[in-house]
Amino acid sequence: MIKNFQELSTVPSRPSVSPPPGKDSLIVPGSSQALAIPPNIEKHFQNLEFRFHAGYWKVFIAKSVLGDKDASIFVFDKAKSNIKAPPRIGRMNKFALADLIKYETNQLSSLNHPKILYSMHGLEESKDIMAFASEIVHFSLPMLIRDEGIERLEVKLGVLQNCYPCFPWTKKLPPSLQPDLDFLAPEYLQPNQVTVTSAADVFSLGVLICWIYSGGKRLIDAKNSLETYQIIVGQLTEALNCISEELGPNLRDSLCKVLSADIDQRPSVQLMALIKHFDDPALSAMRQLDDIAQVFDPSQKAHFLSHTLHAALPSIPENLWFTRILPRFNEQLSDSVELYTSLAKPLFFMLEHCESHNIHKLQDWMRRILDNIQQKTLRAFVLENLSVLFRRLTDEKVEDKCMELIVHSIKSDDTSTQSSAIRGLPHIADFLPLAFITRKLFPAILSLPPYLHDNVPRQLDLLAALAALSDRCDPNSLQQLLTGVSLCSSHHPVIIHAKSRIVQRIVTRDPVRLRDSQLVCVHLLNPLVIGLANRDLSSAHFDDVMSSVRILLDVVEQLRYETDDRKVQQQQMGLGWVFLIFLRFIIEKTH
Repeated sequence: MIKNFQELSTVPSRPSVSPPPGKDSLIVPGSSQALAIPPNIEKHFQNLEFRFHAGYWKVFIAKSVLGDKDASIFVFDKAKSNIKAPPRIGRMNKFALADLIKYETNQLSSLNHPKILYSMHGLEESKDIMAFASEIVHFSLPMLIRDEGIERLEVKLGVLQNCYPCFPWTKKLPPSLQPDLDFLAPEYLQPNQVTVTSAADVFSLGVLICWIYSGGKRLIDAKNSLETYQIIVGQLTEALNCISEELGPNLRDSLCKVLSADIDQRPSVQLMALIKHFDDPALSAMRQLDDIAQVFDPSQKAHFLSHTLHAALPSIPENLWFTRILPRFNEQLSDSVELYTSLAKPLFFMLEHCESHNIHKLQDWMRRILDNIQQKTLRAFVLENLSVLFRRLTDEKVEDKCMELIVHSIKSDDTSTQSSAIRGLPHIADFLPLAFITRKLFPAILSLPPYLHDNVPRQLDLLAALAALSDRCDPNSLQQLLTGVSLCSSHHPVIIHAKSRIVQRIVTRDPVRLRDSQLVCVHLLNPLVIGLANRDLSSAHFDDVMSSVRILLDVVEQLRYETDDRKVQQQQMGLGWVFLIFLRFIIEKTH
């Protein structure tokens, strides 16, 4: 049982399963007879639900009692489906399909490889039933080829890791006890043939490739007839021409040699993997990911995840991100905290570019990353890519941790961490709640003087952040922001011009928010007027600063007029009250 083909359509979001109708039985659709589950299977798995038939197996989905993991239960009905060899075979008269199943499942249980179906519980047997449990399997390969369809990249990936053993075919045994005749190499059927070479496996692989790429059409359809088989094998070139469009020119030309009756013409499987059809960086990345558990050097893993896989993601269909890549991350890397920095690059790429209905599938990983943000390189990466989290992921826990991270990083003693946090602010300003900005962010920014001292690039980064935050400010919080602007005290021309741009941005957005003429003069007007004397200021920037100064003068003048008007109104109201009191006094005296 080859894992990658059986799990081609595995998806994290499966339909819910319901418990079996009886305590000790399993009801098969279309059958009124209950199947008694072997006790040890029933003990370890629950909520069985029938999904599909795969050859002589009935396949059910289930949940493991320990760990609540998804699983598949393969059930074989010995009473109905077991096939025995005819008595004329002699010493093989006890040979039956059940014996093959025992052998195959025992072999499967002894193997542990990412490309082979993982056995969660070995074969158990009762009077009429044989069953074993594996990792979740959603489709059989025929179902997938016929009904679901497979991404071209995944077809290539599957083909490169599948080779099947072959056994002689004879009319003396029922077809169910033998390999499929349609996939056997012709040398198996030659008279007095005792042994075959690996070239026979190459032929079988070629027929399998044709079947997969053609959507389940058999290149050889002998219907268990040796005579029909011989006729079709003699016309394989014509058969290949009928599916040449599905194969493509490179693969079709290679298969002509693979399916040659001349054994010496057939290439090895290793050479097949080198043909142009399989020369695909995305395919290579997917294969390396499948084998990542076999890589023991952490630096190799880190380079693969952050560079090779990340670069290949745009060429990999999105559905494979969530049916193959993310499951590999979950299986092999969830506990590898030291690799989280490297994992973050492909994960953030997937989050930024995936369809909206897939976003929730990345939620657990984003929480996991933020829970391990103590790593310096990981913290820097997240800080510089916070906008992806805020824009795409609707998760209050993640947002709270992100805001906590921002404040903690700004207050950090590490200047590189502070820089990462400040450079990320312009990209997330629109997503930050005003309450967070005024109560936590601005107080944190006011602790930055040592970080900003005589450092023009850092002051410029802060002014860019404050410019973006100014759009979110109401009149009261804008006064806090102006205090932050004054922290950038350099007289460098770029700082002067950056302050000028902040003025114009505030006024363009809503000039009414500037309510305090003293703060306007101290934090904005004064540094700009002083900056006009800077001879290093270019002509264009000089004109821009002059324009901002004029705007601020108009603002201050308007605020002064408003203040004077209020004083006059207050005086008039005061005289009015005096007159009313005097009038009331006269009236009272008159009476």
